Amino acid sequence: MACTRNKNTMIDYRQEELKKRNFMEYNLSHGGNNQVQYAGNGLLQGRIYSSNLANNSTDIESHLFGINSTNLVSPEPIFEPQFKNDLTVSNIYKKSNTIYMPEPLVIEKNQRPFY
Repeated sequence: MACTRNKNTMIDYRQEELKKRNFMEYNLSHGGNNQVQYAGNGLLQGRIYSSNLANNSTDIESHLFGINSTNLVSPEPIFEPQFKNDLTVSNIYKKSNTIYMPEPLVIEKNQRPFY
């Protein structure tokens, strides 16, 4: 028996594929940050994806979990991580190395509450 619904027509199929493609293009263009930085002074660290920290992040994770470490047939080759060193630090303010202390520092004994 032939299907009589519009769901199986070529036009509806193309329309669904166009909708999926537009959805994927929108998510890929608005989904990530191109300028990833470490949090500096005055900031809390947000999410940094593992692909932003290293080129072979999946291999690093597998090595840390010990996957393929007990394979006696074909032992794991020597592992070399490939870190990305181009991340900078984003600071809101500059730290000053100056320490302000009273001259001379005098701690008096009678300044604490008596219990």
